[in-house]
Amino acid sequence: MPEDFLPASWDDRTVADFRELLAKRLGPLAVALFDAKMRGEDMASLVGDPKLGSPTMHKMKSMVRAMKSLG
Repeated sequence: MPEDFLPASWDDRTVADFRELLAKRLGPLAVALFDAKMRGEDMASLVGDPKLGSPTMHKMKSMVRAMKSLG
């Protein structure tokens, strides 16, 4: 996990709880974006993925803004 991505106080349970919150409030695309970031991947790797509804880069950036508004 990228060390500078999450607050130092977050443990595995906190990460799991946050993933559940993302799923409930924003759906599977938000969870996929979060998971990609946790793996150190760029969000561009998810653009056009048919399993996620073939999101565009614009959709991805909008989702990142929505995710940031939760915190």
